[in-house]
Amino acid sequence: MRYISILLLLLSLAFPVKLHAQENQGAVVLSDSLINFGEVFTGTQHSQSIFIRNDSQSDFTLAEVEMENKEFSIEWESDQVLSNDSVKVTIHFYSEHNIDYHDFLRISIDDYTRPLIGRVTAQVIHPDNYYDNTQNKWDEELKQALHEISANHVSLGYSPARDHMYGSIDNVDGYVECVYTGRKAFFNDRPGATQNQFNCEHTWPQSFFSENEPMRSDLYHLYPTDEEANSKRANYDFGPVNSATWMNGGSMLGTNSYNQTVFEPRNVHKGNVARSHFYFIIRYAGNYLQYQNPELMEAILRDWHIEDEVDDSEMRRNEAIYALQNNRNPFIDHPAFVDRIDNFFSPGNRAYQPEIAVAPNSFDIGQLDYDTNITLKLAILNTGQDTLFIGQIQSTNEKFSVLNSLTFLEQESYAYVWIEYVSPAFDTIDSTRIVILSNDEDESLLEIPILINVHSALSIENQNALIPTIQLFQNYPNPFNNQTMITYQLCTPGHLPVDAELNIYNTLGQRVETIRLPAHSTGFHEFRWSAGNIPSGIYYYSLRIGEFMETRKMIRLN
Repeated sequence: MRYISILLLLLSLAFPVKLHAQENQGAVVLSDSLINFGEVFTGTQHSQSIFIRNDSQSDFTLAEVEMENKEFSIEWESDQVLSNDSVKVTIHFYSEHNIDYHDFLRISIDDYTRPLIGRVTAQVIHPDNYYDNTQNKWDEELKQALHEISANHVSLGYSPARDHMYGSIDNVDGYVECVYTGRKAFFNDRPGATQNQFNCEHTWPQSFFSENEPMRSDLYHLYPTDEEANSKRANYDFGPVNSATWMNGGSMLGTNSYNQTVFEPRNVHKGNVARSHFYFIIRYAGNYLQYQNPELMEAILRDWHIEDEVDDSEMRRNEAIYALQNNRNPFIDHPAFVDRIDNFFSPGNRAYQPEIAVAPNSFDIGQLDYDTNITLKLAILNTGQDTLFIGQIQSTNEKFSVLNSLTFLEQESYAYVWIEYVSPAFDTIDSTRIVILSNDEDESLLEIPILINVHSALSIENQNALIPTIQLFQNYPNPFNNQTMITYQLCTPGHLPVDAELNIYNTLGQRVETIRLPAHSTGFHEFRWSAGNIPSGIYYYSLRIGEFMETRKMIRLN
């Protein structure tokens, strides 16, 4: 770790990257580069407005207005920013999580010389203070905080707990309903339960904890069931049944797709089953391995938690148990806690990831005069929680020069890359793609297209005739072992032989191999590539024909 720290220090000295303040010094600017929602409550929508101010004598059009986090949404008054006028942009924010949010508002205008960037922050808290200790916590840290909140509850004892369950908690106007079959019976005590063939279901099987207290009497996983349904459930895993051997009221016993015996409750109880398990795991150190397939069951419980949301009945039950046990089920109070725990059935922490974003996503400059120098400003942002390493920023057309380099971005920061183009003294249509390779697992390759029409008076048909169309297809097979076929199509008017070059890159942007292909005419072409001794992993194949390039991803398996 010491050597990595030294390397990062040297890189920062060689290429400092800082979070920029207001840098849009042109004629169109944001009224504020920081949009701070401050401290806000979960479950409530909040809004903040800023202005795009145009101090120039020209009108502009908004090309892109974007943010990364789904918790933010944006609306604006008009796409047109008139001369010496302004447009209001409103950001709406809503979250169920008591965590801090950091994002960037990215606005591009139609001259594309620079994007407008505004930093957006919000500190979200729960309206009550019961779960204050969970603020900004995830995974094992969150599990521990929730355990401390729910532990040391009042243990009622098994018989009193059942008395409360039959008499009040799960009794509606004198009737008790089986959670699995929906059968109802009129009683309010244990003798009445026995007379009506009802008993107590432990959602977490008693044998898994040797019928010990306080687990046995914890009402958060106790429910009334009829005797037959309770017997059929036994100690089986919960899961979807493919082939049923017993069915009643929507619940089923049978085998799943792995030929394991599982029990599937009726739909209205699936979410309750999930939240009872999540509570039990947090509250107690259970032996999770006694289930047949705990990893599969956790994935199913997460789905049920979403499909069968917390309803009024479950909330009322939570309040009634709280009055008796003096603790709560956090996943009923705040179902979003589930999203912040990567693994319930075993320890684990999610890895922090970088998240790349750019502004703008494309440049369509329109018409440009002869012998004109234009510099475009591309913002590269890291909205993630880990360092973004950039292996390559390259233009596919040498007429477009990337003026500065960028090797890494710290979390929640951004920097600019300048792209320069000088137009020739004749009509033409020029284009390129700025290719960015990074360690963002979801978007390890980004391509930002740029299109410029140099003082052209040609018709649309003649303009299109200037641009040969290249279509690069996905390699096959993919993934592949030793060899794969790369197919592409060149569509041009008439016969236009051009040289072709195929480059293979790794995820760091390092060129692995260059293959010079012979001159090609229009039509389909295939090339068989042999991977040789390169290791398994993700690679990119980039086909360059003339001034144009297409890039795709492929996977090598040894």
